[in-house]
Amino acid sequence: MSDLPQIAPMSRRGLLGGACAFGLLAVMGLGRPALATVTDAQARDLVETVVGKLLDIANSTSDVSRQAAEFRGMLAQYMSMDAVARSTLGPRWRELSPEQQAAYTEAFQDYVARKYAPRFNEFSQTRMEIVRTQDYGERGVVVSSQANLANGQKAMVDWGISDRGGSLKISNIVVEGISLVTSEREIVGGMLDKRGNDVDKLIADMKSGA
Repeated sequence: MSDLPQIAPMSRRGLLGGACAFGLLAVMGLGRPALATVTDAQARDLVETVVGKLLDIANSTSDVSRQAAEFRGMLAQYMSMDAVARSTLGPRWRELSPEQQAAYTEAFQDYVARKYAPRFNEFSQTRMEIVRTQDYGERGVVVSSQANLANGQKAMVDWGISDRGGSLKISNIVVEGISLVTSEREIVGGMLDKRGNDVDKLIADMKSGA
């Protein structure tokens, strides 16, 4: 998919540290009070688990529809989809009814799974190495990792990990400085504009893949 963040030249890496952490922190605390502190070890374990499962999906089948279904299950289990969905919709979120908010969150998961699943085969032989962790107390932990692709390219991937109602969740992913949440917010904004700012139509189209 053309909307997937592209891997940038490694010369950009020196610019990322503070900017990535800042961008991740901007969404790590959304929609919840400060709860339990996440430890570095817990954050690392979660990232390793998620990466392992992603590679299992990529390596176990080339069926995109099956990959999308399995990826959607992973999103629900490991990513804070309520906070991510809310962030991508921006100020419009507060105008929605609780029923619309729930419907949008579900539709957004369908949309993300369908959109990114076709890229899985490109990463079937990827190795991920955790480089460092940065502890931000009750706001969570940023885990920085390096993806070593089969074609020899490398990319820095930062994971925002925070406590969501007593469960550790991924709040955002930044690939070579490109935030999943930020890029999807821009894309969803454009999708909404094309539909005359009609959120119900956006929800229907996200679910159907239109």
